[in-house]
Amino acid sequence: MQGLNAMSNSWLQLSKRMTAVLALTLFCWSSVLAASHSLHEKSHGHDAAAPEHQCAAKLLAQGHVESFCPVVAFAAPATSVFFSLPAPAPVFVSADRRLSPGRGPPVSPA
Repeated sequence: MQGLNAMSNSWLQLSKRMTAVLALTLFCWSSVLAASHSLHEKSHGHDAAAPEHQCAAKLLAQGHVESFCPVVAFAAPATSVFFSLPAPAPVFVSADRRLSPGRGPPVSPA
């Protein structure tokens, strides 16, 4: 039973790799056709220069490519962590000794 699973797993991996290679090859070929107008016309024939002609190479050449930009859904719990943490203890405490209750104004000799 494990031999069958391993064989099906390897077949699945191979098919995924072959699909990726085929998609990459087609995209690269479309990019070459988009860069070379004469090669594009040779691959399609006479209708490649028509204004109503739509193909992947022409769309790439005109910049009509929508790429997927993944949106990362990350909710940072910064507000709950910020308010639940205790305040840090002061490291250095300074007291203003100039205005302590035991000190008065300077005495002037009379």
